Amino acid sequence: MITVNTLQKMKAEGEKIAMLTAYESSFAALMDNAGVDVLLVGDSLGMAVQGRQSTLPVSLQDMCYHTECVARGTQNAMIVSDRIDGGRRAYGQTRRWRLDGGDH
Repeated sequence: MITVNTLQKMKAEGEKIAMLTAYESSFAALMDNAGVDVLLVGDSLGMAVQGRQSTLPVSLQDMCYHTECVARGTQNAMIVSDRIDGGRRAYGQTRRWRLDGGDH
């Protein structure tokens, strides 16, 4: 399993780190099996998956759902979820996002 320590070691040794975006389990599994180190679940899913004009309407529930889907298809890669939001609302929801998304 790829960890922060794994990535730090790869960087220190000059090894390239592969990071790709995934929004659901089947592509996550393909990327994981291909040896991708990090899978990003970004709020860009609003435009790439939901057909929205921007990332702003993407909800925390959307991010949790897609992060959970990616987690189901991943055995080795690190999963990083990224959503732009600010202030107390984002801070208060972080734990739920981590637990719902499969970070245990």
